Amino acid sequence: MLGHRIICQLLHFSLSETDKEETISWYLVQVIQSAMCFSSLIKDTVNQATFWTKTMNLTAITLISQIIHKDIKDQWGSQ
Repeated sequence: MLGHRIICQLLHFSLSETDKEETISWYLVQVIQSAMCFSSLIKDTVNQATFWTKTMNLTAITLISQIIHKDIKDQWGSQ
C-alpha cells in the first residue's frame, strides 16, 4: 500500500539524509495527505505508524512530534 511505502521511505531517508528535519517533515506531510485523500489507507497508515514508532527511540519520536506540530502550526495556525 502507498501508506506503507511512504513510511518505509520516511524511515530510510530519516536515517540517510543530512537535512533530517525537512526530509522527515516532507514525508510526514505525504503520509497525512495520502490518508486524507484515500480513506482506505487510513487504517494501514495508522498501523504502520504504530509499528514504526515502537521500533524507534524516544529522541526520534520527540523530533517527529515537534515537526508535525510545527507543520500544523505553520500551515493552519495563521488562518
